[in-house]
Amino acid sequence: MLSESERELLRNRTQQLLWDVGMKVESDVITAAMLDCGPTTYYDYEHQRCVPVDTPIFVMIKNFAQATPEIGYISTWYRQDVPPAIERIDSLILRLKHTDKVDGIEAIDPAAIKYLKEISEIITERPDDSSYLAGSECVTSPLILDRRSAEDAVVRRNCGVHRYHVASMPTIGVATPVTIAGAAVMEAAEILGGMAACYALDPESDLSGRAISLVADMRNGNSTPSGPEPTLVNLAVKELFDAWWGGHLWVEVYLSPYAKRPGLQAVCENYYGLWRYARLLGNAAIP
Repeated sequence: MLSESERELLRNRTQQLLWDVGMKVESDVITAAMLDCGPTTYYDYEHQRCVPVDTPIFVMIKNFAQATPEIGYISTWYRQDVPPAIERIDSLILRLKHTDKVDGIEAIDPAAIKYLKEISEIITERPDDSSYLAGSECVTSPLILDRRSAEDAVVRRNCGVHRYHVASMPTIGVATPVTIAGAAVMEAAEILGGMAACYALDPESDLSGRAISLVADMRNGNSTPSGPEPTLVNLAVKELFDAWWGGHLWVEVYLSPYAKRPGLQAVCENYYGLWRYARLLGNAAIP
């Protein structure tokens, strides 16, 4: 763990980086989402470039999260200097050594599921526990349940992990029809189809889904959740599931910024996305 002087150094360094993009951290700011989703690259301010996440960067970020009270948890970032077959397992073990702010981890390779479950059982001391196994059976738009997702479901069942999460992440107008209604119908069909496949495999399991639509930004070619269309499509899918299939659906009203580097574009995307979420819930304090 870090000494007090090392914690202060990390906090000061991060404060300086945030000042560079016009942000100021106050003591009551919650920054949990700032380090979510397991990035594969890291922006090197000193050399003004993106670099692959490696072990030194990984350890630095975990130490920073542990030293920062405002960060509630941090995802297990993907290290590029570790063989893919063992990276998820090795990264979870390394992460547990540097922070107790730990959530579930994506298996990526279905062969890792067995070991992530065993780690969960060891850490929690509970038989059949799978607390440190996250992940999903992702549907590839349009309407494809690929080999990896199918294997993921089969291995989960064989390992006694009776929990399946089916996610759809289409780009509206690219992998779906261009209309809001057409995109909503296709995304709902993808999630429902994936859930039906998991149910046929394991009828007594815990089934859930997630709607994460994006839209093409014609200014830069990005697929982004920042426009109003993804919110409308995701909420339409949520209403369909609530009305006809008992719910069981998690909706990403806003996922993350898609800016190529930190800066005002990322600030704008984050604020606009969370502003939509605040309007939806009637809670002006969310941004």
